[in-house]
Formats: sequence, structure tokens, C-alpha cells
Amino acid sequence: VKAALEIFPGAEIVRIKEPDLAPEPAPDELEEALSGAPPESQRLIVDLVGRMEDRRARKLLFGALEGTDPSVRAAAAEALGEGGFLEAVRPLLDLKAQLDSIRPELKAA
Repeated sequence: VKAALEIFPGAEIVRIKEPDLAPEPAPDELEEALSGAPPESQRLIVDLVGRMEDRRARKLLFGALEGTDPSVRAAAAEALGEGGFLEAVRPLLDLKAQLDSIRPELKAA
């Protein structure tokens, strides 16, 4: 899937453009946008990265698994799972184990 990401100053606004209108953004541009964007935009970026076939971009998904926003972490986990990337199995299992260990604490609260 080819798509392009249009990043505006300050990464406050991120828009996915139609395929073939512009080249895919470089992973460096995506990493910069991801770090400074609000969660809504981060989810769009994670979704786009999940569709890219660039191995360097996949590293962003692994980084997003450790982010602070639960919805961004979920989007990264989904993108890695849907991509069928073997290197994602261990990090996803680790995340699941971490979440399973937190659940009893949440039930007790």
C-alpha cells in the first residue's frame, strides 16, 4: 500500500494523502513526527508505518509499543500483528505478559 504523510510544522496536524500523490515519507521524518504529535496523529502515523514495507520504519512500531498513550501502543501492536513480522512475536508476548500482570492490580483497585 502506497500512501504519503503530510506533516505540518510542530506535527500538530498530520494528514494521510491519497496514494501516488507524493512519495512515502522517510522513516526519519516519521520518527520526528511521531515524537512530537498528539495521540490522534500518532495513531495515524503508526497505521501508515504498519503499511510500509520499509524495514527501518518497522522500528518505529517497536518504539510505539513503549509509548505513553495506550491507544498508540494498541495501534502499534495491531500493526505489528497484522504485518506478520516474526521479530514482533517476542515484544508482543512481553507486552501481553506485562498487561496480564497489571490486570489483577486493576481488579483489586
